[in-house]
Amino acid sequence: MTATALVDKIAATADAFRLLSACYYEPDKNMLLEEGLFAQLREALELCHPDSASLADAMATSLRDAPQQDLLIDYAKLFVGPDVLLAHPYGSVYLDGPKVLMGDSTMDVIARYQDADFAVSPELKEVPDHIAIELEFLYLLCFNAALAQTEERTDDQQHWNQHRQQFIADHLGRWIDEFCGRLSNNTQCDYYRHLADLTQRFINAQKATA
Repeated sequence: MTATALVDKIAATADAFRLLSACYYEPDKNMLLEEGLFAQLREALELCHPDSASLADAMATSLRDAPQQDLLIDYAKLFVGPDVLLAHPYGSVYLDGPKVLMGDSTMDVIARYQDADFAVSPELKEVPDHIAIELEFLYLLCFNAALAQTEERTDDQQHWNQHRQQFIADHLGRWIDEFCGRLSNNTQCDYYRHLADLTQRFINAQKATA
């Protein structure tokens, strides 16, 4: 692989993390479609994980077909409450215990964010190990690696790649299968079923290359 192709692949991986992260916030059907998020996601996946690229199209179609109110109801049941969450989006629930938020694993996530100068916006009002935030963090690590590769800073590139691989191995990669299983089994919307499938495939592919 040429240096240019490697940069393109790392940058595409970063974009895929960023775009997947956006899918785990409260859904705004019109905004997601008008901004072309799924076309961007497909383009990124074509470069970094082509076996999953078609799922971006499936997400776009299922989102277009789903009523906005149904998406919001499903989102609340899965991720927000007030009833028992059907697919907890927090890593500590899977790594520290089913009733634990801000557990030891969350403290480790926070330490890794700080080490990489990654700050969670206080406006989010979310626990730091929410899946959307962890995906956004992985975007930052990939972006930094791509920039270092472009500027021929080999040591920095290896540093950021190691951070990404270790974070996946120690955190998101350890709970992604159970989370995506819960999401797929409990959603009423095909959109979230496709999102679960894509997220699981993509993260497991990242684990395999670590």
